[in-house]
Amino acid sequence: MSAMAIWERGIRLAEAPYHFAPNTLRAQHDAPEIATPFSETTDIYALAAEIVEKSKRQKILAALRQLHDASARFSAQLGTHGEMIERLLQSLQNRKLIAYGFRIPRNANSEPEQIPPDLFQRRYVKWAASSISGAGLEFVSVRVLRPKWIKETNARLAQLPKPEPVAPKRRLPGRPSSKDAINAAIQSLTADGKLPNADTRKENITIVRARVHTLFPGQFPGDKGLKEETIGKYLALALPRP
Repeated sequence: MSAMAIWERGIRLAEAPYHFAPNTLRAQHDAPEIATPFSETTDIYALAAEIVEKSKRQKILAALRQLHDASARFSAQLGTHGEMIERLLQSLQNRKLIAYGFRIPRNANSEPEQIPPDLFQRRYVKWAASSISGAGLEFVSVRVLRPKWIKETNARLAQLPKPEPVAPKRRLPGRPSSKDAINAAIQSLTADGKLPNADTRKENITIVRARVHTLFPGQFPGDKGLKEETIGKYLALALPRP
């Protein structure tokens, strides 16, 4: 639960270069200066003026000016974005920033893990996907945060009251009803902090079914009474979506 809370506080890797950049660098990126001014005396502009009638000259020059300005801004932004990326990678390598992500292969019960700093090299990072793949490891849904955010999150979690363990309801001899078993499993997962979560309905049904078998071993052979529709019904009643 602690690792998930830490991960949720982080910034997506795709957005991290800009987010953690100094304000001055972000300002340069947002409004880059155009180093080369537009000139109507440049050969291509002069040629356009000669071959087009005068009534169309101003429209062509205006279009060329816009194209020139856009190209200059794009070049300037590429430069500042590259600097942002280098600063972020360096901060991750020397642990001034920390990253968490989900290791692949991932399952319904996976928790985010802290990513080794040596993985933060350009050749390993897929920025658009917020993922890292290299040195035999792969992480997805990577998020970046400051070390102090981790301390603050852990301190907040430490102040929360500890949930009391939920014991399964006492049952009569024989196999319990699936309704009671499913509800006991849902309560147990809620007490452990596994529910509610951001997983899909199918993934939650899988972890509830597994918890039923843990609480009532051998009572539901062949998943009898634990069909997807049955568990889904009681999940919807216990944890209605907002």
